[in-house]
Amino acid sequence: SEQYMSSFYVAFCSIARKFAFMNSTVTIKPYKGHPLYKYRVSYPEGTKRRSKGFKLKKDAESWANEKRTEIACYGAKHELITDDERSAVTTFRDYAASVPENIRPSISDALTFYIKHSKMRETSLTCLDIADKLLLRIDKEGKGKRHLDDVTSRLNRFTEDYGDWMACDVSTEIIDEFLDGLRVANQTKLNYRNKVNQLFIYAVKIGACERNPVEDAIKPKAVGSDIGILTSKQIAALLDAASDDIIPGLAIGFFAGLRESEIQRLDWKDVDLEEGHIQISAKNAKSAQRRIVKISENLKAWLLPFEQKEGRVVGDVTWRWRTGKELAREAAGIKKWPPNGARHSFASYHLAEYEDAGKTALELGHSNQRIIFQHYRQIVKPKEAHTYWSIIPEAADNINNIKAS
Repeated sequence: SEQYMSSFYVAFCSIARKFAFMNSTVTIKPYKGHPLYKYRVSYPEGTKRRSKGFKLKKDAESWANEKRTEIACYGAKHELITDDERSAVTTFRDYAASVPENIRPSISDALTFYIKHSKMRETSLTCLDIADKLLLRIDKEGKGKRHLDDVTSRLNRFTEDYGDWMACDVSTEIIDEFLDGLRVANQTKLNYRNKVNQLFIYAVKIGACERNPVEDAIKPKAVGSDIGILTSKQIAALLDAASDDIIPGLAIGFFAGLRESEIQRLDWKDVDLEEGHIQISAKNAKSAQRRIVKISENLKAWLLPFEQKEGRVVGDVTWRWRTGKELAREAAGIKKWPPNGARHSFASYHLAEYEDAGKTALELGHSNQRIIFQHYRQIVKPKEAHTYWSIIPEAADNINNIKAS
């Protein structure tokens, strides 16, 4: 399964780099004294040098070029592996042993996954660039000013928030976040969804992203539906199943209520565990307004073992964060993930715990209490809220041992 491949990313970085930058020491020299060949091509094979003779220089040059290409792509046959590479193979074998045999990947699968995603970033474009290309195409097709103005207006609203995002980094959660944040009627939300869907259909077509994240995004109905949240038991199971590199981001989503886009851009230097707050800068906030979010005691317990001075909380590789969450959800047995599940869970449990819509709105970055009161009132009982805010790791050296009762 492709989602398992992300777990091998770190282990195979050194191998991938080695294959990419292998030194191709292939040389051509006159073959002096040989009764048949006039030119000799020398090339590496493992720890030894081999040679091959040719009568004509052009044949020697042609073969040498083919050998250089071969070595650049695949390395010299039987070349000794480095300590880093040996460690990577050990890491792969240990992890692969934990994967069900019917979906257990090979080393080739892991390398193919890494190369595929690395190349995707090289060909991807920002959402703003793709929107510009799409609008230019629509204009050339002559579909009418009214249609062009409608697509332009709705895509402009999307690119205001996510225009600088690489298309390959936009997940279904980001699309859900965008639609959920629109304070318009559901039919209007659906119109926005259709236009953003058009944007990503085009993005896939031009090779800027691998798949269309809008396909699985929420489809607003004429009658508003209840906000979906996760139970305390589900959240405890999710954190228990999560790998260390995604635990901080997950905990911040559930216990600080940050938006998905805010979590992905959050830097450790903006997380102050000593003072007990997270600073969301204006450039990273969807509302373009700086805000301070309180760090609860249970959130602090989750973050302490992973605290860093700086660096992105979810790491520098977006698809590792995304696929890491998918792995954790599958392991926790969560089959249906509600749109904006972490943020909605935070809001619902926070309102039930503190019974203060104004305080909850402030934490979420909303300008007024009306939205909080309309969407989250009475969705959670006080006892359930108390359990939610009691989800903590029992000890720093056993981070996956959950205490939630």
